[in-house]
Amino acid sequence: MIARPSQAPSMPFAPPGDYSTGIRGGPLLPGSVSAKLTPSLADDVVSGPRGRYILAYSETAPTGQRLAIGIATLGLAEQVHIISAERGHLICTSSGSFDWTTPEPEHTQLWHRNTVGVRLPALIGPSGLVSNDPYLTLFELARASTRIGRLYPPSHYVEQKRWTTRVFYDLHAAVYRAGCLSSQVEYQREVDRVEQFFSDVDEHLSNSPYLTGDHITDADIWLFCLLIRFDQVYSPAFRLHRYRIRDFASIHRYSRDLYGRELFSMTTNFSAISTGYYRGIPFLDRGVTPIGPDDLFLR
Repeated sequence: MIARPSQAPSMPFAPPGDYSTGIRGGPLLPGSVSAKLTPSLADDVVSGPRGRYILAYSETAPTGQRLAIGIATLGLAEQVHIISAERGHLICTSSGSFDWTTPEPEHTQLWHRNTVGVRLPALIGPSGLVSNDPYLTLFELARASTRIGRLYPPSHYVEQKRWTTRVFYDLHAAVYRAGCLSSQVEYQREVDRVEQFFSDVDEHLSNSPYLTGDHITDADIWLFCLLIRFDQVYSPAFRLHRYRIRDFASIHRYSRDLYGRELFSMTTNFSAISTGYYRGIPFLDRGVTPIGPDDLFLR
């Protein structure tokens, strides 16, 4: 058993299970998940033999990218095999960098046996589905490891929970509500919510490199995974087209800085994002996948 830090933070933010996002298929709410990772299972994932568990995810969804980056940041990429539906197995090479390779047949079989009817991302083990909770899975893995401070520093717990709460309500859920609610008043409220959030984040980042403290935390990973989808999907498709990421100087700098890091850029798949949203969400599907934008605004 791996000894945990004595001052591990309490549970991070998770939204209520019945929050209305305006559309079925929006952010996965806790009340709809099929399985949740328990502390004892998290211990087994982290401490047991390597490669018995896989993270199965699609590069379309921000929740999958968030877990992929988070698990690799914790140094668990060899312990938990990170497998993308689009590009295969994300591995850590002998030089310490990352690359994509073909998954082992047994992991492909594990994926196919246990994800029918299950919304991804999903953590799967020898006995089947372990968790597809997008909010607490990463935290439980971090808490079971010796590296929880990398993503959930106890000294910044309150600030991080405040930011992740806002990331969900004021961006992740708000973009769906803006795009799908039919009332002009409700639509305007959500647009104002997103724009106020961007204004507050931009001001905060003008004096700080990250949302909390002096290094990347889960709050930054979650925010990045939404920001890189904003200009491509949320702004044009969900009626939030007044502003772009580059209109906020500090957010633009922050997004470019994170995208310049290997794990963030390697797990960003603009083609999969466009196809997944514009062909996978019925009210957006016109039979074509829009072209662009590419990553020029992030270079």
